[in-house]
Order: sequence, then C-alpha cells, then structure tokens
Amino acid sequence: MKSLEAIFGPNSALVEELYEQYQNNSNSVPAHWKKYFDELNGVDEKQAEVKAASTPPTNGTIANETSNTEAKKESSAPKNAALEKIKGVATKIVENMDLSLEVPTATSLRVLPVKMMVEDRTIINRHLIKRNEPKASFTHFICWAVIQAIKEFPTINHTYYKEGKNHFRVVPEQVNLGVAVDLPNKDGSRNLVVPNIKGVDKMNFKEFLYAFAELVNKARSGKLQIDDYQGTTISITNPGTLGTVSSVPRLMQGQGAIIATGAIDYPAEYQNMSREVLNQLGISKVMTMTCTYDHRIIQGAESGAFLHKVSSLLSGKTDFYDNIFSDLEIPYDPIPYGEDNYSALFAGAGNTLEQDKRAIGVWRLINMYRMRGHVLANIDPLEKEPGYNPELDLEYYGLSLWDLDREFYCGGLGGKEKATLREIIKLLRDTYCENIGADYMHLLDLEERRWLRERMESTGNEPTLTKDDKKEILHKLNQ
Repeated sequence: MKSLEAIFGPNSALVEELYEQYQNNSNSVPAHWKKYFDELNGVDEKQAEVKAASTPPTNGTIANETSNTEAKKESSAPKNAALEKIKGVATKIVENMDLSLEVPTATSLRVLPVKMMVEDRTIINRHLIKRNEPKASFTHFICWAVIQAIKEFPTINHTYYKEGKNHFRVVPEQVNLGVAVDLPNKDGSRNLVVPNIKGVDKMNFKEFLYAFAELVNKARSGKLQIDDYQGTTISITNPGTLGTVSSVPRLMQGQGAIIATGAIDYPAEYQNMSREVLNQLGISKVMTMTCTYDHRIIQGAESGAFLHKVSSLLSGKTDFYDNIFSDLEIPYDPIPYGEDNYSALFAGAGNTLEQDKRAIGVWRLINMYRMRGHVLANIDPLEKEPGYNPELDLEYYGLSLWDLDREFYCGGLGGKEKATLREIIKLLRDTYCENIGADYMHLLDLEERRWLRERMESTGNEPTLTKDDKKEILHKLNQ
C-alpha cells in the first residue's frame, strides 16, 4: 500500500489527522473520508458498522502510562526552557519536513519584470467584471505561464520513483496543478491545503479561470473531495502575498518540482523614489520566481531554461497574451511588447525630437480613435469579435507600454489638458469602443463635430439617462 505522502503529497498532514480521528471514532469523519479509510483498511460495510458501534470512547489512561514511562528515561531536553508538545497536523508537517531531507533538491532563481502582466490584467479584468465573470489575479497568469512553459519543458512535470534497486522517471499523462489555499480554522488558526486542478495542460485560459475559481470555492466551503487532493504533479506557492521577496520551499516526496513566487514590487533600491520619476525612467515592478526541483530527474539547465520561458511569456515577447485575449473573447489586442527608448529625461530642460515624436504620436492616436474607434465597438451580436484596425495600436505611433504612465498633452480630452497615456486610452475606448459606436468625423460642420465630441468624451460612453430619456430614445429608434 502506498504511503499517504505518496498519494496526497503536501496534503498528507491533513489526511493523517483525519485518519487518526477515524481510528478513534470512525463516525467522526466526513462520510467520503470514512468510506476511503474503510477501503484502505479492507473493511467492508458490515464490518465498518460493527466497528463503529463497538468503538469505545477515547481513554487517557494509556497515554498517561506512556508519558510516565517516557518520563523515567533520561531527558536531553533544554534546561530552563518551557516545552510545548507539537500536536495534530503540525506533527505531520514535522515528519514530512524530515522526509523531505531525503529528496536531493536544487533551486533556480530568476527575477521577472511584470509590467506587461500588470497592464494586460487591467484590461482583461475590466471586461470580466462587466460580464460578471471571475476576475483574473496575478496568480492566474503566473500559473498559466508555468502550464504553457511545461509544454516546452515537460521534464519539470516528471517525478522520481524507486523500487528495490531500480530507479524510475515517472512521466504523468497530464499536468495536475496543485494550488495552495489558506483556510481559517474555528479556533482562529490557519490551515494550508493544496488541492489540484487536473489536466490543466488540456484547457484554454477561460476553462482554467473557471476551474480555479471552482476549486477555491470548494475549499472555502468545505466541499473538497478526496480526489481533489490526489495526483498532484507540480505545485505553486505564493508567499509573495505576505511580502516575501523570495522563497525556496521544501519539495515533498512524490513531486518533481515546486514553483514559488515572491512579492510584486519595485526593486528595493527604487521603492522610496517618486512614482513620477520611476515612470519617466521606465522602471518596472519585478517578481522573483524560484523552481526547486528533484535533482535526480531534473537538471539545472532544464530548470533555468524553464524559468526563462516563463519570463518570456509573462513579458509578452510571445503570443501568450494574444491567446488569453482570444480565449476570453476580449475585443482589444494586448498591450504590445516594446523596448523603451525614451531619453528626454537626460536631454536637458528643453524639448527633444524624441519628446516631440511621442507628443505628436499621442495626438494622432487620439484623432484616429475619433475616426476609427467605432471599428472596435462591440455592436454586432452576430460577430464573435469586433473589427481590428492597426492604426489604433500604440506601436503604430512609436509608443509602447512604458509610455502608459507618462503624461502627454491631450487638448481638453475629457476636460483635461494633459493626462497619462493610460488615462487617455481608457477614456477613448470607453467613448468609442464599447457598446456604442460613434462615427461623426465625416461631418463638415465644425461646430457639430465639436458638440458631439465634447459630450461623448465627457461621459466616456456612459451617459446618465432617466426613464423618460430611455423611452424617448426607444421612440426615436422605432421611428
């Protein structure tokens, strides 16, 4: 029979505690766990009923006798210190950590820029919220990048097994991703469980997003089943949520690798600098990622190349975000990857050619949204996706994601003389690219164009309408 560690991996501590509870009183554990432990011990239903009926209440006599016997032995405990016995799940964690020492591990570390992930997540969540779909966290994108990178480096998903004197590389049929979920206990303490999402490598991003949300909901509502804990092939932990910059977790027996991510923040030397200066310098927030692996089946070069692939995906150097946008049916293109060649900050107080080119590019982009923004509007229920116009891309005007937090003159757009490129694009998309398409730049009357532009851009395509206003609009449409 396999050990609980081999079956449940990092969740074996929780299962061990349930098993001890089952041994004391088989009816005290949930029905699905009782059935599992009965089968594990070869107990049929009739035997289980007899055992449950005859199980005596827990008696402390044996424990006391054992304690007295142990007390007679010479103790090597520290002097002048209080000893607190480790109990329950914590005991199993101690045992698992001891067992983990038998796994010869090594760790690769890489620092990843996360500018692209931050920007595209903002665009994605605006659409998910409007459609009442689960929001995407940074963890979703990190996990998805790991899943895609495993397709190119499948050995990261392999595990080690030994039988007698024979050594084996275990090649799973699919990727079962373990996700750490922190749960509160009734006594105020916390309990970390690691259920897994099965077959994530066969999903698209939307399917993964919903599977992730379902698993977390099951965990928080106490509805996790035995199968949710079994078969994890690789797991991800995120101590970065606590502010930890870098972590090297222990690798449990039965898995080949564990990925850990650190906090998302500016490098330490920049954290107290002005945000405006950081935006001008093009300093990106970063995240540390480690891959701790079983050195018997995974080598350093494989682990390093794997992390490089994850970094490339999250940085937008591939079609990673294009595929996510497509899976979620988002009408826009992702923010384009681009190198930042902005040098105005070091060119003295006067304007430079580079500044002028960017300022003109922003102004041309604004006018193009006014002329062609309706092409991206989501107004045809028979079309899966709105149209596309390359003249609405940042790179067409020599701009990149590094310019999003830099301020530009915008000539009264939305009542502002200047705004960040991020604010400019948001207002333009809200005005011309949502569920209302406005095509008016062909009008010859300058005052008509100005009147329409000022009213549409001041509301961002979300006018406040009374019930009577809506009736009047419907009446006009019917006419």
